[in-house]
Amino acid sequence: MNNLPQSSESGAVAPSKNPKICPCGHDRTHFLVSKEGRYTMMGWFWVTVMGVTTSPIEVSFRCRKCGTVIEKSKKAEDLTSIV
Repeated sequence: MNNLPQSSESGAVAPSKNPKICPCGHDRTHFLVSKEGRYTMMGWFWVTVMGVTTSPIEVSFRCRKCGTVIEKSKKAEDLTSIV
């Protein structure tokens, strides 16, 4: 058997769908994985001092069991899902 990714009719090879996981075996969608936002200095000021919700510049997905950062993202859909 051939273990290579299947190609479509156009000849392009399909990307592999291997999610990143921590040593515990959790991926970014697991309930034990938390989203942590990284803010600019001004954004941090607004969040902590003034209590205003701002969008982060980066989101980290961290396992709460082992503390491993599974993935970091700057995609718009991930940034807006944390607020």
